[in-house]
Amino acid sequence: MKHLPSVATALLLLAPAALVSSCSESASDDGGSGDASSGGETPDALAVDDDSSTTDVDEDDLDVAPEPVTRFRFEPLELTDVPPMWGAITAGPLLVGGVDGLQKVREGVFSAKFSPGGASARPVGVLDMPRYCACAIADMGRNTLLVIGGRDAAFVDAPSASLVDLTAGTSEPVDDAGAADYPVGCSAFFSPPKDLGYVYGGLSGAKQAFSATTHRWDPVAGTLTALEVAGPPGRYDASVRVMNDGDALLVSGMGLASGVVFYQDLWRFDVDTETWGEIIPVSTERPPGRRYGWSALSPDESILVYGYGSDAPNGSSVLGDMWAFTFATGQWAPLDLDGELPAPRGFMPNWQIGGDDAGILAFGSEENLNVYDDAYILKVPDDLRGAWH
Repeated sequence: MKHLPSVATALLLLAPAALVSSCSESASDDGGSGDASSGGETPDALAVDDDSSTTDVDEDDLDVAPEPVTRFRFEPLELTDVPPMWGAITAGPLLVGGVDGLQKVREGVFSAKFSPGGASARPVGVLDMPRYCACAIADMGRNTLLVIGGRDAAFVDAPSASLVDLTAGTSEPVDDAGAADYPVGCSAFFSPPKDLGYVYGGLSGAKQAFSATTHRWDPVAGTLTALEVAGPPGRYDASVRVMNDGDALLVSGMGLASGVVFYQDLWRFDVDTETWGEIIPVSTERPPGRRYGWSALSPDESILVYGYGSDAPNGSSVLGDMWAFTFATGQWAPLDLDGELPAPRGFMPNWQIGGDDAGILAFGSEENLNVYDDAYILKVPDDLRGAWH
């Protein structure tokens, strides 16, 4: 693994204040991964009678069952044709914007294809402007991408929204109805069963404040509408996972409550009633609060895994832990992992393109904004393989 060049000092000077430093962090050194293997030595010859005659045995004829996988483990993954970045966001299968190793804000949109042993990406669109730390709604049925807010090429707030037509390769401005007033680190998702999208939260550097407002995106009308609904306290850089029924889970994030707070909470948005409800853990132990955490939800939605990210307002501290929340018991616990974890990092894409495993942990940055160029896939136990999301 290598770190790409950093201009951390310049970026921090561009931030509106220490509270709203550029939506970035960093990681540290190379981390390996556990690798389970099976099988033993195969004899070159097998005695068959008293006169010591032998019969050769072809190893291909020996049917050795693979050893069962019972624990999670990270394995290195080759991810090609996409530049290492921090601050890129994911929406469905898409990777959007970000800041590369030369600290250049990008405007590309990539789609990835996963295969055993690696993943490759290809450009599928261009944003209306370079953005990072935005939020986005991917409507793959219409092949469109709604992008809200973020910061621009000058590392300042970009309070606007645009709709990218991935088929035509064009983009057009959208009336954001206030959704982009808090443009940095907002959270967004698309609910296929309802054919609607939703946007929540975000930070305004100009106002030095966080939003707690939820907006609805109607792709048919092409409109955003603010909802009059109570929900999580205002925050940015929360992690969001869409559920099979179209609801969404929101985890952690940073906000203000008599000072900076890193929330340790978990919320569910009900798309039928368009209301938020908090899921209260039974366990007293829970993950430390953070910005830009990495998460994945099991196929049967019995387990949410969560980790990495930053626990500092300016990204000067990054995490390298992994946790699991079991819905049946309401318990948080450290994830049972085999082998070493990837190096601590923040602002890594949360790309759910891992086949039957739990998605890709790629790139991100360390404390001084150096960018990692590595990627890993979180392999899962045999009984949890399937469509993680």
